[in-house]
Amino acid sequence: MSERNDAIHINPSSSSKVLGIFSGMLLNVNLMIGSGIYATPGQIMVLTQSGGMTLVLYIFGFFYVMLGNYVYFGSTISESGGEQTYLEKAFPNPKKMVAYIFSFSSVVLVKPISIISISTAGSQYIYYAINNGYSKYAIENMQNIEFWEIRFIAFGIISIVTIYHLFSNKVAVWINQILAVIKVSTLLAVVIIGLTKIKDHPERLSFNYLFSNAREIKYYNNYASSMLKVLFAFSGWNFLYYSLDEMRNPRRKLRISNPASVLIVGILYCLAILALIITIPIDFMKYFDDPVIMSAKLGNEIGLEIAIAILIAISCFGAVGSGIWCSSRLIASVAKAGFIPVFSPVLRKFDEKWNTPFNALIFQWCYLTMILCIPLNNVYDVLVNTAQNTNIIFYFMCAIGLLVLRKTEPERRHPFRINISWVYFFILFSLAIFVGAFFPSPDTKSRNFIERYYYIITYTIILFGLSCWYLIYYLPRRNSISTPPEMSNVVIG
Repeated sequence: MSERNDAIHINPSSSSKVLGIFSGMLLNVNLMIGSGIYATPGQIMVLTQSGGMTLVLYIFGFFYVMLGNYVYFGSTISESGGEQTYLEKAFPNPKKMVAYIFSFSSVVLVKPISIISISTAGSQYIYYAINNGYSKYAIENMQNIEFWEIRFIAFGIISIVTIYHLFSNKVAVWINQILAVIKVSTLLAVVIIGLTKIKDHPERLSFNYLFSNAREIKYYNNYASSMLKVLFAFSGWNFLYYSLDEMRNPRRKLRISNPASVLIVGILYCLAILALIITIPIDFMKYFDDPVIMSAKLGNEIGLEIAIAILIAISCFGAVGSGIWCSSRLIASVAKAGFIPVFSPVLRKFDEKWNTPFNALIFQWCYLTMILCIPLNNVYDVLVNTAQNTNIIFYFMCAIGLLVLRKTEPERRHPFRINISWVYFFILFSLAIFVGAFFPSPDTKSRNFIERYYYIITYTIILFGLSCWYLIYYLPRRNSISTPPEMSNVVIG
């Protein structure tokens, strides 16, 4: 195309820079506070048999995420794309392979199933509120209507969120901010309800009650799985890096927005876990069969069980909103890098009227709908572990990337220079979580095949991504540095 008017513009206009310090912070808070803090504590207590260890793991998760924030911020990357941009600069050879595999895994696996996990948990809380409870067996048996009702509600959540993201990023940011305030208020209500019960159950703060039944080291797999769930509760801490093109003065404001959001959420999470420990007995599984909706039971203490379930569902709705915002920007960024043959010029395009990644949002909605139709049992647990197991690999690679950038570009200006020893600690902690999947615990035989070997999904996707990189991206560019044909009509800016 010779005319500039016929070209495809892929960056949002300056008028679409709608994110500042406060709105960026709320975007992160809105994504982090979703289903994780309400759905994972019960699962972790089952795995560790200890409320105290659940709290300790959440504290570890808080420090890990805060450290990861400074590992990312120390990279000097100041354009949208998150890890994809980071890995592309740290590992440019062979032919952007690491960045391609990350992008492929994120678009095909990590981001979609994270959104599906949150929307599914939200639909379970809505279903719980409508029916005043449910049977876990009923919603996990695809022959039952309840199984498909849960998925239909999740489909509705995803569809509504996608619609308002299609037509205005300003409206989407405004809605996300309102939902973030509601979510923080809900979490504060959970904390207050729980802490007011200290006088009724002071023994639940004793060391013996908190740690006496904690699993031994032979249950290392359970602890690794628990850390994956903790990190899922914090997932979204790095998503602001996908929206830097829509942030005013990103280098300065990101330095405040990201750490502030992690600090707020980390403190609230630890207080919420303490509240749940005080309010709900450690043998809670005797009273109801699904740990995912354990937090709704906290409302029983003040006679507002259904109200708490609804508020938690709203929290999940908000997290889906932030997830769809950031994931669609990732798709546009991946297309901007030319990683999606033929369709890159379409998926990278921001609508000129609405300043939204319209085509990426439509593609994402179609793909999420397809995944929702896959009949998995114990879907929340499987999806959470799979998504975070994949994330851990790329957190590790990003930390290695920071070491590489420091060596290859020692004179480059860093907005924040983290002490190298903390980077090594981050790498070792990531490895400790990663290897835990390969040490089966004594109780793993009670799980089905996909629950035990969820990491097979991760490695299958990574190998498939490697194959796609070689056949679709590498071979056409092997002997040429020119622009590939499908990218020739793209104007950046």
